[in-house]
Amino acid sequence: MIIIEKNGGLKDVYFSLTPFLTNEYYLFEVISKQTGVATIFCQINIAPSDVYFQKFEFVEGGNDPLNGGFDLEIGEFDYTVYELPFQSIDINDATAVLGKGLMKIIDPNDFKYDAEENDGFKIYE
Repeated sequence: MIIIEKNGGLKDVYFSLTPFLTNEYYLFEVISKQTGVATIFCQINIAPSDVYFQKFEFVEGGNDPLNGGFDLEIGEFDYTVYELPFQSIDINDATAVLGKGLMKIIDPNDFKYDAEENDGFKIYE
């Protein structure tokens, strides 16, 4: 599960996908479990070429879907990662589904962390 704070700005997110193309463009479709509304944004892999994973910079609160920006309400979402032959936010341009999962947008005020009281564990209320 991917957990992102609402209006949290940049968040590095890592995947282990098996792309079929050699380009670096990926389309993310995120569907709200509460409303069924889909949000689509495009990302480029920013991981070094000699590693087995992909790294993306998600920009929650951003307004540029061609460069990873999105604005979602607090809640749970299903996501699908697609491969793209070029930069696009049109799902019809996708050539393959590479992964699926769950993403949660949380209120930053609900996040509690106190290393002394909780022995270094993150506590969600």
